[in-house]
Amino acid sequence: MEVLRRKKEGTGVISVRLPGSIYTKLVEQRRRAKRLGFSFNQTLAEILSKGAKQIHQELIEAEREVQSAKRGKDESPAERMAG
Repeated sequence: MEVLRRKKEGTGVISVRLPGSIYTKLVEQRRRAKRLGFSFNQTLAEILSKGAKQIHQELIEAEREVQSAKRGKDESPAERMAG
């Protein structure tokens, strides 16, 4: 049986402008979740965390492509052929 508990991670605030239709849906979903006893904030944080991981992966791939393109420009024609 696990008795020890880890400290919960601190929270931060981020402001994001959303289209009005999405904002309205989120406000309504938050109201409904609260009424039913669910943690809307925790759910949204988990979804954002997954999205942040996806963004991170895509940025890594884009950075690799940029670096690869830069290396290709820096090589002389002879170096490219030697490959």
